[in-house]
Amino acid sequence: MSQVAARLGVLKPAPFVFTVAGTNGKGTTCRTLESILMAAGYKVGVYSSPHLVRYTERVRVQGQELPESAHTASFAEIESARGDISLTYSSTVRCRRCGCSSRHNLTW
Repeated sequence: MSQVAARLGVLKPAPFVFTVAGTNGKGTTCRTLESILMAAGYKVGVYSSPHLVRYTERVRVQGQELPESAHTASFAEIESARGDISLTYSSTVRCRRCGCSSRHNLTW
């Protein structure tokens, strides 16, 4: 994965990252933290898994889901960059998260 991320120029995630885990309340916790950080003037991205209805729910930037076209373009970019390197689904998603962070200049 690191070779593909290097080819894409997206080796680093956002400078600050938090992980929310547990059984209940993850979505509410993420929305609350997202709102607080945006109100404080930070550029915020949220990645959540699993999605409930559609894949595009997984990624938000400044409180807005990325359009399907952005997801499709991101997957195509990774596919092109990976060449003959095999990536697991999880590694592909990690590349996407780092790419999103870099592309949108996220703080969190």
